[in-house]
Amino acid sequence: MNSGSASGWEDLVATFTAAGVPVPPIPAALKPHLEGRDEWFWSTRDIDRSDLYDPALIEQEATWPGPDYVAIAHVGHGVNSYFMTYQAVFGPVALFAQTGWGGVYMDSEEQTAELAAQFAAIAKVLNLAESWPEIARVGHRLLVAESADKGIDICTWLELDGRSQPGLGSLRRTDLRATALSRAAQRLDPGALAWGSASRDTVDVAVEMEWEEIGQVELVDGALVFPAELPKQPGLYRFRFLGPDGERLYVGEASDLHRRGGHYRLGNEGGATNKRLHDVMHQHLGPDKRIEMAIALGGIVTVDGYVQPLDVRRKASRLLAEAAALHSIPRDQLLNLPGIGER
Repeated sequence: MNSGSASGWEDLVATFTAAGVPVPPIPAALKPHLEGRDEWFWSTRDIDRSDLYDPALIEQEATWPGPDYVAIAHVGHGVNSYFMTYQAVFGPVALFAQTGWGGVYMDSEEQTAELAAQFAAIAKVLNLAESWPEIARVGHRLLVAESADKGIDICTWLELDGRSQPGLGSLRRTDLRATALSRAAQRLDPGALAWGSASRDTVDVAVEMEWEEIGQVELVDGALVFPAELPKQPGLYRFRFLGPDGERLYVGEASDLHRRGGHYRLGNEGGATNKRLHDVMHQHLGPDKRIEMAIALGGIVTVDGYVQPLDVRRKASRLLAEAAALHSIPRDQLLNLPGIGER
C-alpha cells in the first residue's frame, strides 16, 4: 500500500490523523480515484452512505464482475449505534468490515485499538488479494464480512455469475475458530493449508468442477486430430467414447493440456499410457462412433467446511480432482486402468 496524491486520499489521512484514529488501508490502484463525499465519508464510486450500515450491498456486489471500488464511512444512528465501516471489491475479494466507534457510551481508547487491529487485518487481506494469481480465481470471489457488533462473521467463496447467492444470515457462523479477516488471509495465502485440517485425524473433502465441452477427437487421413481449443494450460481432461454399445470414459490430468493432446496424437512420447490411448482412439473411431473431449481448468474444493478455489497449477490439486472425477464414474464405464488414474 503506497501513499497516493489524490485529494480524497489526502483528506482521509488528515481527518483520521486529526481524530487520533489509524488511517485505513487503501489499495494503491484505488487511491487516485478516492473522493470525499461527505463528512467522514470517502469512496471511489457513487454510493449511498446508508448502504454502508449493513452488508446487504456487498453481498450483491460479490457476485458481479464489476470494477473494483472502496468506500469508508462513519455510519449509524441514535447516540451509541455508530460504526466505522470499510467496504471494498478488490480483485478476488468482496469485503465488509465494521467496528463500533464514535458512540456516546463507547470506550474511545478501546474502540480505537479495535479499529487499528481491524485495519491491519484488512491491509493483509488486500495485499494478498493484489498478488492473487488470475488463474486461481476460477470464476469465484471471496466474500468476507465481519462485524462483531452485529454478529456477522463470514468468509466463503461465491460464484462470480451475477446471480443471487445464499443470504448472509444462512452463512453466519457461531462456532468460530478464527475471525473472518484472519480466515480470508489464510485462504488467499497460496502456501496456507485449510484452517485446522492438519491437526485432525480425519479430513472431509469435497470437489466441485464443471466440464467444458471443447469438441471431438477425429481421425483425418489416418492421424488423430484434437480440438483446436485445447489450451496450453494445466487442468483436467475427459474423453467420452460414444457408440452403439453406449459410452466409456477416460479421465486424466496434465500440466499442459495442449502438450498432452500431442502425446496422445503421436502415441510415441511419455510412456505406455500415451501409446495405449493412441491405439484405443484409433480402434474406436469409425462409423457411428465418436470421441468427445471436455476439459476443466478449475473448480472449488471444500476442506473441513472451508471453501477455496481448486488451483490446478498444483499437481496435488489436479490429482485430487482427477480422483474425485474417477470415483463419480461407474467402474464398468471407465477406460482408465485399475487404480487412481494412470501415469
